[in-house]
Amino acid sequence: MSTNEFCEAVRAAIADELEAARTYMNLSQIAPHTAIHARIMCFAAEERRHARQLSCLCPEMEPEDGMDPDGWNWPSKTMENDDLLESTWIPEPPMPPGCPGEPQPPFPPSEDFARGVAMAIEGEVHAIGEYAELAMMAPNPRARELILCIQKDEMYHKISFEFIQSVIMWNGQEEDD
Repeated sequence: MSTNEFCEAVRAAIADELEAARTYMNLSQIAPHTAIHARIMCFAAEERRHARQLSCLCPEMEPEDGMDPDGWNWPSKTMENDDLLESTWIPEPPMPPGCPGEPQPPFPPSEDFARGVAMAIEGEVHAIGEYAELAMMAPNPRARELILCIQKDEMYHKISFEFIQSVIMWNGQEEDD
């Protein structure tokens, strides 16, 4: 494995990270609740951080425009107006579908948001595989460790999007047996 091949794979991973950050920023704008909006904005910030971290693996790599943090709407600013901590929009903890007295979801998702979440899950699955391959190509243990840390973040994003999907797709109706 040559350094050039590794750096080309890193460039592709950076492009994927920046595209994911743009996608998540757009997806967050149509989120049906401020808590979901803030969570997806955090994922967008993490994707941008991943791109910056990856750019350090190849010394000749120039930072991409999308990696510049200036003008970024950081999640902490978004969360200042988050009413999740003070709200009572869920009267009691959610119960599994089919339980008597189950609460209804507090928000109706748009079709675009549901489709965007499904695409985000697919993208995260792709990223997990991409980082497994990239880790095998790593020229040293420190690079491999960084790549595997990023892969772990991607796994967390996937699980979180699956949770968001389960919440927005749950309509509180019993399934037919």
